[in-house]
Amino acid sequence: DTLNELLPRSIFELENAILELDITDLNDGLKAESSKPSPDSGLIVSIMAKILEKQKLKKVYAKLIGDRVITPVSRM
Repeated sequence: DTLNELLPRSIFELENAILELDITDLNDGLKAESSKPSPDSGLIVSIMAKILEKQKLKKVYAKLIGDRVITPVSRM
């Protein structure tokens, strides 16, 4: 493999790992806010929107690095 192939893949893998950490932090913040006696619903919605946005980016990066993308099935 050449450097031209390995470098972009490494960068995408790093960005994907950073997104995973961001999503974990946001989930922790969501749990903390939800467990408060009087949670701020606006903040909860904002955190959920950020999580959704980062999950979409993570899906793009996963496709770029060749990882499998598993999307949970919605039960409606």
